[in-house]
Order: sequence, then C-alpha cells, then structure tokens
Amino acid sequence: MQSIEKEISASPAPRSRKWWFIAVGAAVCLVCWVALGVGLFIGVDKGLRLGLVLAAAVTTEGLFWLTAAVLGVRLFEARRELWRRVRGLRLG
Repeated sequence: MQSIEKEISASPAPRSRKWWFIAVGAAVCLVCWVALGVGLFIGVDKGLRLGLVLAAAVTTEGLFWLTAAVLGVRLFEARRELWRRVRGLRLG
C-alpha cells in the first residue's frame, strides 16, 4: 500500500510543466522566425523588417534564458563556456 502512495505522490507533473513552458517558448520563437522569413520573402518595408528581426532575436534569447531557468544553471554555464570557446577561435 505504501509503494502505491509513493508512486502517486511522485507524479511527473512538475517535470511536464517545465517542458510545457519550454514548448510554449519554442513555439513563440518559431512563429517569430517564420514571420521574419515570410516578411523577407514578400519584401516588407524597412521598419517592419527591423521589428521582425528584433522580435526573432528577443524571443530566441528569451528561449535560452527560459530554458536555463527551467533546466537549471548548468545549461546557462555550458552556453557561456561554448561562447567563450567560439570567441577564442582564431579563423584565418
């Protein structure tokens, strides 16, 4: 009887809620990038193009921060280390 209670109390709801936040953020980011692509394809004016680029950039950065907040600081530290390595490369 106790093992059933432990299984019920250890439900995966918090984990699925975390992934739900990431999925919503990724969907918003994807919509912004698709809108940017469509805008570039149909040739929107400069002001709207700037707005689309800004929205895509902000949602992408927001998705990184949301993922780091949901999954923990280790992901953020790994991203920072990756950027450090990329910046340290000497091309040419």
